[in-house]
Amino acid sequence: MFQKNLFLKLKVGLSLSYALNITGAMNMLVRMTSEIETNMVSVERIEEYQTVPQEAPFETPEGNGEPPKEWPQHGVVHFDNYQVMWISFHIKTETYISFHFSFFVL
Repeated sequence: MFQKNLFLKLKVGLSLSYALNITGAMNMLVRMTSEIETNMVSVERIEEYQTVPQEAPFETPEGNGEPPKEWPQHGVVHFDNYQVMWISFHIKTETYISFHFSFFVL
């Protein structure tokens, strides 16, 4: 009877040991798979960026870095009672905003 319980305990211990080893191996397999996938995505992005057509150089029609003469020399943006609404911490908040700004091209 002593030997029978001993072998049962050894089998349980060996099974637990194998289960832990398999879990560790599976964990390492998942890590390595995700690492390979990350590296492949990097390679795909580099390949995609190499095939993107190059942007045109920043030049204006006059070639002096200034906008064309027909562009407006000033502008105005005007908001009157602009309503903004958001919900924060389950409290509905409404805000009305009015502002006006102008700009001039030098």
